[in-house]
Amino acid sequence: MKHNLKLKEAGLFRNLLFVSLVAGIPQGAGAATADLQNTAQANPNLIHQWSFDGEDVSTAGKDLKGSSDLAERIYGTGVPLGYNVSGFDGTSNAFSTNRAPGGDSTGGAYLKATGANQLPALGDTFSFEIIVKPSQAAITGGTFNLGYVLSSRSADNASRGYFLMQGQAPLPAAASPFSSTLGNGYTVANTNIITGSPLTVGDWYYVAGSYTADPGGANVTWTNYYANLTTGGPLVTVGPFTNSGGTYPRGAAIDFGIGGRYDGQEAFPGSIDEVNLYSAALDGATFQAHLDQLLITDTPELRLSIRREDQPSPALVVFWSAALTDATLESSPNLADPWTPVTEGITVVGDMFEYRILLPSAVPRFFFRLRR
Repeated sequence: MKHNLKLKEAGLFRNLLFVSLVAGIPQGAGAATADLQNTAQANPNLIHQWSFDGEDVSTAGKDLKGSSDLAERIYGTGVPLGYNVSGFDGTSNAFSTNRAPGGDSTGGAYLKATGANQLPALGDTFSFEIIVKPSQAAITGGTFNLGYVLSSRSADNASRGYFLMQGQAPLPAAASPFSSTLGNGYTVANTNIITGSPLTVGDWYYVAGSYTADPGGANVTWTNYYANLTTGGPLVTVGPFTNSGGTYPRGAAIDFGIGGRYDGQEAFPGSIDEVNLYSAALDGATFQAHLDQLLITDTPELRLSIRREDQPSPALVVFWSAALTDATLESSPNLADPWTPVTEGITVVGDMFEYRILLPSAVPRFFFRLRR
């Protein structure tokens, strides 16, 4: 691997100057949520994208692909939404929903596309993907005990598009896995249970779904996918599943809830980082590629650091990541002479390699670098 090198002064102590060479890892060596955002943008079937980056609803709720900017929905004893919340990684933020204890509609807060910003009509194929974190292992105390994560329903109430929920049929929900329910009734025959129950509170999940509706409205066949991002996957495929009757809303603009029910209640308690909606039934290989982007671990940066210690005796400590097992510490007195590998005196302390130089040193100046 070729690295771009630049000179960086590490420090000057008692006429002892150290200069380290910092090698930057090329772009693409690792991946993150920001990479998923860019990949989704490049997909010609992307119709809506919300990243939730921002400090209020005007920025965090902006549809980055379509025209369905989101509005706040706070009901009952619900409290304001949390924005600029830490997301799955440091490249993107999330927003946090809330749900009050007690009945299904006691109180809560989430975001929804409504009014002039409704979702335009969906077609016969549809996919979603989301990064989501539950804050409750189970939803209890209500008549239904459901938390709606991604939801819609036709104006005549005949077609349910409960693409992602916490809870399951029959009602009241006795368990709280992630599930997907579509069609002409909230029944076991219309519900694909995606995960086990309970969900792990505080863990980030990647969840996706790929849906193909019968053009005549008889039913929908779909497959769901999920992975626990916090534990590192893997991607689990659940389906294909065909419901007993009916489809999701098609052919007309719809209200769409993110973190709560389409019509203003039964919030999901947790945090949501990313939501992408597509007009095609994406395949498992596409979702696996997206998951891979989220889980690839960055190569440790080829960087030297330095600190001074006075106890137990004055010393300068050069240190670098112990994950860099393929890197060699080299030294040179003037950057012109040949670089000499340092083969003795290197120790492992915690997650770092360390090389100590006792002070005062007989050598007035020398340089260090890490080299692969």
